[in-house]
Amino acid sequence: MASPPVSGGQLPDPTCPAPSPPATSIPSSSSTPAPNPKPSYKSALGRPASSPLIPLSQLPDIPKIPINPKSPSSIHGKPLVNISPQDVKLASEFQAFSLIAKFSLQRPSVDLFEHHVNSSWGLNRPATVGLLDPKHILIQLHSAEDFAKAWSRESRIFENHCFLLLRWTPAFTKRKDSSLSATWIRLPGLPLPCQNPAILEVIGNSFGRILRLDERTKKLKHPMSPRLCVETWR
Repeated sequence: MASPPVSGGQLPDPTCPAPSPPATSIPSSSSTPAPNPKPSYKSALGRPASSPLIPLSQLPDIPKIPINPKSPSSIHGKPLVNISPQDVKLASEFQAFSLIAKFSLQRPSVDLFEHHVNSSWGLNRPATVGLLDPKHILIQLHSAEDFAKAWSRESRIFENHCFLLLRWTPAFTKRKDSSLSATWIRLPGLPLPCQNPAILEVIGNSFGRILRLDERTKKLKHPMSPRLCVETWR
């Protein structure tokens, strides 16, 4: 019996293997998207992992003060430590640039507040931030310039919570706020020659103690009403 005709006029060569079916692409394990990593503790707190806390090695130690050694004594069988008022006054000099943030309602995490202070307050040196008591956070500045910059801040809101910024004094107690305050004042209509920084500082010291001049005032960008911040008693 004759073989059926093949289209194209050629018979298939029995010695050639049949063409293999097209390969189906199988996704490799390398192309499979990796599962999202679990958030770190820092990111869960809301602080970027790339902005860690200031290492302790970068913060200054409390300097030791020279004191005269006192002989040990006791009263009613308990140790008695004798510290003179001069020693306390000398030790208080380290806290001359200390501020206190008071949160009356809800205090934020100290770590988050420390990150906020050192990342957004424009300080030249990192501040030392620590918990003083459940409502007060101590902010230790390390230069007169940083202290004036922090003390004169107008924005005192963190995480939608207002806080009161106080200056630490040896008489500070958590039951009574300090009577010192940083106040911005305007001097509308001040003659141009009197807007020299030296004269403005004299004017500021007549109200209290000059802290700093407004940046626009220093550039004569707002001569209609120069601004300066002074420390006064309330």
